[in-house]
Amino acid sequence: MSAIAIRAGDIEAKALRLQRATDVIFELLGALDHEAGGEVSHRLAALYTYMITRLGEASRTLDVAIL
Repeated sequence: MSAIAIRAGDIEAKALRLQRATDVIFELLGALDHEAGGEVSHRLAALYTYMITRLGEASRTLDVAIL
């Protein structure tokens, strides 16, 4: 949906959708239990951090290929 908003030039919708996606990923990141999850939780944390970074890049550059 963010890509559609970017292509349509709807910056407000783009911002709302990317923020919603980022919020969801932050919730997932915060729910990780590194003690119980061990290496899997650490790998998921790295993945979630990467995804948040890429969403930020997509927001700044309006590059739909990132999405």
